[in-house]
Parts: sequence; structure tokens; C-alpha cells
Amino acid sequence: MLTTRNVVFLVILVVVISLVSACISLLGSPTGGVTGRDTYGTHSYGYRGLYETLDELKIPVERELVPPDGLLNRDITLAIFEPDPVIVTSEPSYLHSVAKWVEGGGHVVVAPAVSKPGRMTWPLPDWPPRSPLEELSLTQVESEVFHPRSEELSDEETEKSTVDATDKTRATKSKPRSSKKTRPSVEGALGFAVGQTSDMPVSIVQTALDGEFLERFPSGLELAVPAKGSRVLIELDKISGSYVRAVLEPGGQPQILAAIYPHGRGKISVLSDARLAQNSLLGRDDNAVLVAHLLADPGRPVVFDEFYHGRTVRSNPLWLATRFPYNALALSVLGSTLLVGWRAARVLGPPLPKRVPSRRTLAEYIDAMSRLVNRSRNPVPYLLGELRHGLLWRIRRELGLPPGREDVEKLLQVLERRNPPLADNLRQALLALDQSLRSPSPRSAEVAATLAKVSRCGFDPRRTV
Repeated sequence: MLTTRNVVFLVILVVVISLVSACISLLGSPTGGVTGRDTYGTHSYGYRGLYETLDELKIPVERELVPPDGLLNRDITLAIFEPDPVIVTSEPSYLHSVAKWVEGGGHVVVAPAVSKPGRMTWPLPDWPPRSPLEELSLTQVESEVFHPRSEELSDEETEKSTVDATDKTRATKSKPRSSKKTRPSVEGALGFAVGQTSDMPVSIVQTALDGEFLERFPSGLELAVPAKGSRVLIELDKISGSYVRAVLEPGGQPQILAAIYPHGRGKISVLSDARLAQNSLLGRDDNAVLVAHLLADPGRPVVFDEFYHGRTVRSNPLWLATRFPYNALALSVLGSTLLVGWRAARVLGPPLPKRVPSRRTLAEYIDAMSRLVNRSRNPVPYLLGELRHGLLWRIRRELGLPPGREDVEKLLQVLERRNPPLADNLRQALLALDQSLRSPSPRSAEVAATLAKVSRCGFDPRRTV
């Protein structure tokens, strides 16, 4: 039955379930589905390996769930890896604040999402979703999927070429390189991910470096990149920067895999394919070396942004109230609750007649009972007996004794230890009551004197010893 109580109870139940589920999602470490695509994720597509690698290399690293503009008062390196394109499109103002912060000397590392969301997602006013690079004022650069000509080969030839590339890499690993110094620490940090190998085919490519990358790695780097659907950076306009390039197909042109672009007094580092930093490929060849170089800025801690991963959204059910059709559903439930409550509190139609109180006042009740008792033959002995019993009951209760302990001698013994004057008054009052009860027809003066002695037995716990 639809009543005010049932509707209010249902609304409270929904709110409690939402809050409990939000707390559970915050306490747990998401490791499955889309929720694992952040630094909490331990599956192949997560970034827990990168977080642990930086910590193993003694680089200060932390996570933050708040919007990025709340971190810009610190000297940090902000890492935004694979942000949700839908949140980037619906909440771009925080990235605009990050762009202004970079112009003042900040450093942000961005790895765009590997794949764009399909149509079955949160409705957006603009389609397709906007790129985080565009919101960071890096409008000259885009991240696109590179399709090499080798993808047109048969599956057997592709598999054979991948195996050959892997064998070639194993043969070249015997060459000494300065970047191998960090390999033991990296392998130790990634030990937790054993057994989570990815089925994604991988190609090993030799990179060509320039600018800051060449100064840091003069011998070059070997990277493990996805053999199919690898993402690269495309520059619409020529801009200055430092690049990591590699040839992804035989006889092809070098493609940009990573870049560092100066922006004002700061810089924006871009990783073309976020999978290079994921658990599945981070421990392969020099991937960890490249990603660590992008993030490790001397004297600055690394802060991973989880807001654009959707951690805050997934942990806050109230965010759904801003999205259709959940906002329409919430408004409907709220409107129904208010309507039912108003209807139950307000009577429609003519006003009801005023109710006449059916219960008498206390003074009227006492007056009626006194007239009833006075009609009896001997009302005074009955009233004095009830007065004696009530006096003993009140004294016993205020002394803290158990029920049924209205014995006169025991009460007087306890009361003499706590308040001797009151014990004397009680003894005199009980004697007067007993004398009045033994008298066949007590006079009014005797009854008044007895009541006066009873009135002197007022009990105040603050006067007890």
C-alpha cells in the first residue's frame, strides 16, 4: 500500500544501500572490468605495476581522488594515465586549470585512452568525446591508431614475424646498455604480477631519440609495443619538443611513441600508447625505463590522478543525480515523496470541527476523588494509612533500596547513617501517624499536626552523607 511511511522508508533504504555500496567500493581495490584501469588495478590492463615500480625506485608517489585543480598548489609531477574520455568531455574545467598551472612551471604526464567509448555510455552534449591533449591546450597533437601493412598478412605470417622479432630481441639483450642498471629493481617491483601475462601480440622495436631523451639515453631504447593497433602521436603542426620515434613496419616511416613538449615555463609529457605503462608490458624491455624517465622529475613527487579514471564517480552515487535518466528518476521520487507527505499532512475540503477534550485535568480528578472518599464512613484512617505507606515507599526508593524493603526499622537504620536529622523527623512522623490510626475518631487539630510532621520528612539526596 502506498502510504507516507512506506514511501519514506523506501527512500531511506535506497540512500542507505547507496552509501554502503560506495563505502565498500572505496575500501576494496578494484581489479576487474573497467574499474581496474587505474593505479589500483592489478590485472594486465591496470597500472599497479607502474605505481610499485616508482615506489621501488625510491620516487615519492601517491594517489589522489580529488579533482586535479586541488593539487596545483604543490610542486609535483601530475600523471593522468588513460583518463575516461566521457569524464574529460563532461568535466574539462579541471584540465584547463592544469594547463594554466603548466604554463607557470608545472609538469604533467598524459597517456590518452587506448580506445574510445562506444555509443552505450553516459549521454554527452558533444560527440565524439574530446581529447585530454586538446583540453590541456596541446591542440597540435593527436593520438591515433597506427595500422601497419603487416596486418594484411595472414595470421600464421604475423605470428611468425612476432616470434622472429622476439628472438631477435633476445639475441640483442646481451649487448651492454646503461639503461639496464635499473632492471633488477624493476623486476623486483613487478614480481606480484607473475602469471598475469597478456595474450596481446608484441613487437620489439629499436627507437631513435632526440633532445632530452638522447641526452639521457645515448645508446637508445628498445620498447615492447603492441603488434596490432598501436597508438602513435600525430602532429598537425610542427612544434618543438623531444621525441621517441620507432619504425613500426618494415620500410615505414618513424612514428612518435613519446614526446616532451615545452608549454610556457613547464612541460607536457605525452605517452602515445598507455599500454606501454600497463602491467602487461611495463616489465618488457625498456618500457619501464622510458615511463619512469617521463615521470621522475628530480625533487618532485609523482601524483597519479584518479579523478579522471572515474574513481570518484564510481564511489559517489550522488554523481548519478547529474546524469539522465538518473536525475529524472531522482526528481520523480523526490516529487512523489513530497506530494504524498503533503497530502497526508493536509486535509482537503472543509475544515474539521474542533475536538472537545475528553480527559479531565489533574485538579478535577483530585477534587472528584476527594469527594468520593469523603462519602465513606471513615475516610481519615484510610487516607492516613495510604499516606504512611506512600511515605515509606518514597523514602525506600530515594535511599536506593530494593523494592519490598519498606521495613521501618531497616529504613531508620540506613537513614540514621546518612542523615540523622531526617531520621528523627521520619520517626516522629510515623509515631504521629500510628497514634492517629489507633484513635477511633481523630480530631482535625490532631490530623493537621500529623500532616505537619509528615511534611518535615522531605528527602533531598544532596543532604546525605
